[in-house]
Amino acid sequence: MTVAQRKVNGEDVWVIDRRFRRKDGVVERYRRAAQVQIKAAAKKEEMEIALVFAAEGSIARLLAPALVAPKKAAVEATKAYTWDDAVDHYRANELPGMKPSAKRSWEQHVSGPYLSRYKGMALADISYGEMKKWEAWMVTLLPNNGSRRNQHLSLRSTLRSVGPQGPNGEEPGAMLSKLPTFVPLPIASKKSIEVPSDADIELIMMEGRPGGVTLMKHVRALAVKRQQLAFGLSIWAGLRAGEIRALRRADIDVQRKRITIRRSRCCGIETTTKGDDERVVPITDLLWERLEPRLSEMKRGPNEHVAVNHIGKPWGDYGVYWAFVRTCRRLAIMDSRFHACRHFFATHLFGYGASAVTVMKALGHKDLVTTLRYSHYQPADLDRAISGFSPKLAAE
Repeated sequence: MTVAQRKVNGEDVWVIDRRFRRKDGVVERYRRAAQVQIKAAAKKEEMEIALVFAAEGSIARLLAPALVAPKKAAVEATKAYTWDDAVDHYRANELPGMKPSAKRSWEQHVSGPYLSRYKGMALADISYGEMKKWEAWMVTLLPNNGSRRNQHLSLRSTLRSVGPQGPNGEEPGAMLSKLPTFVPLPIASKKSIEVPSDADIELIMMEGRPGGVTLMKHVRALAVKRQQLAFGLSIWAGLRAGEIRALRRADIDVQRKRITIRRSRCCGIETTTKGDDERVVPITDLLWERLEPRLSEMKRGPNEHVAVNHIGKPWGDYGVYWAFVRTCRRLAIMDSRFHACRHFFATHLFGYGASAVTVMKALGHKDLVTTLRYSHYQPADLDRAISGFSPKLAAE
């Protein structure tokens, strides 16, 4: 493979490793870490390298920077650079290739109160000892380990962008000749998501319908109808919130009753899904019951958004989330989180006998470890499994 992950100092790094043969027979090899550590971005960078070779017959121009900038000069230069310079460098060189949600998260951290401590500080002064003081200061203001961990990750990625590059750090950094020793990352506690019960899901999805909870006077029937479609796409098809926002008419195969999940939308920008791969999920009868009326009213063509709010506009970044929270509060359902709907979908797939690989593909995950976190204990599944040991119980 020309783009693959390699272990570098104990970390997985996307590396581009490709050989080019010039007309004179000389083979040139490009073997460096991708500028943006995302698989799709690494592949795009590889294509750009190939285009340079096709146009110039050589990649010598791309290899040249590794031979210049003596280390001695780089060491002297570090004294002149500050944290603000590193932030500007990251914003100009790393941020463009990132997904919108990752961009927003980094910007929030860098402009927030915790990383602002480094504003104006020389990069040479951001040492292990300084980071230890910073962590001790943060603990008093931000006791949540997961939140502090995210601050540390933004700090590390920013400093690494201006430090030595390449799998073995063979290329001098733009502003640092050597990275500081980083303090250990805070260990984030694993949040246990409370999966909605079948009764809770029935309450949510039957509100305002015959046999369901009657709508309150201040609740619009159309708003509930549009919300239930968005909820159903997660409950019965496992779509993420961003994938629901990006779903188009062309992604629905009416004849075969299948959804092709191709895109995700965040901050008003559409990109590939979180796993970068398309996936196909069959449409259940319960979902089709909510989806078919919406498809019949869509007249604007294949690119029209399927999931919209009560005024016909595509959902905003937090629209579906808050609609779910308000619905659960209205129905007195406690500990509600919209992402739990995706856990509900995965847990029931396991309960219905789907293999771990099948569930992984349906959720769009890259590894089984992540998928298994979506499987939750269900007493009924245990009863069903135990009954297999007793033919009498199984028959009943």
